[in-house]
Amino acid sequence: RRDPRRVLGLHAGAVAARGEILVFTDDDCAVPYHWLQKIENLFTAIHCDLLGGATRNAETGYYWSDVHQSITDFWQQALNKGDSKDVFLTSNNMAIRKATFIKIGGFDEQYSFPGGEDRDLAIRAAAAGFRVHFAADLIIDHHHQMTFGKFCRQHTKYGSGSFLLRSRQPDTRPAWPLYLKLLFQGWHGPTILAKMTNFTAILLSQSCIVWGFLYGALNVSGKQERHTELL
Repeated sequence: RRDPRRVLGLHAGAVAARGEILVFTDDDCAVPYHWLQKIENLFTAIHCDLLGGATRNAETGYYWSDVHQSITDFWQQALNKGDSKDVFLTSNNMAIRKATFIKIGGFDEQYSFPGGEDRDLAIRAAAAGFRVHFAADLIIDHHHQMTFGKFCRQHTKYGSGSFLLRSRQPDTRPAWPLYLKLLFQGWHGPTILAKMTNFTAILLSQSCIVWGFLYGALNVSGKQERHTELL
C-alpha cells in the first residue's frame, strides 16, 4: 500500500544520525556479524561515496521468493558495470557517506511506494560526480516469505515506483533486449513444465510492473486534473 511514512522515516533517521557513514537495511533482513566492518573496509579500499550489496533469499521453501530474488540478481548483474556508477542498488543493503547524502538532498520523499527511491538516490549521486559502487560479495539474507499475492502486490508497487523514477530520471530506462533476456532467463528447469512455470512467473512479474506503472501514471494524471479544477 501507499505509505509515505517509510521514505520520510528513512530520510529523518539519516539526517538525525551522527556517524560519517549511513547504513540501511530492512526488518526482514539478517546481516552477518562482520557486515558493518566490511562496509567500513570497502569505503576505505575503493574510496566510494555510495555502496550497495547483494541479497540472498533465505526463504528457500517459498517459490515466489526464489523468483523475486532471481529478478533482483538479474538486474544487478545487468546494470552494475563496476565503473563507479553502479545505480541498481537496494536500500535493504546500502551505505552512503552522510556528507554525500546531504549534498544530493537525501531520499526523494515523493516515493510513497517501496521501490525506486534507492535507485533514484544512486542515480542522483552518480550524476553529481560521486562514486557509486556495487559489491557483489557484501551479502545479507532476505527473509521475505513471499506468496503469490504478495509477489503480485510487490511488483505492482515496483511498477508505480518505476513510473516516478522514469518521470524524474528519463534516461534510466534499460534497453529492450535486457527485458527479453530477463524473460528467457526464466526458461530453465529440469522439465518442460518447470521451464514453462518459471517463464510464466517472470512474465507475471513484468505484467504486474506494467500495471503498477500505468496506475502511477493515472494517479498523477488524476491529481493534475483535480489541481486544474481547483484553479
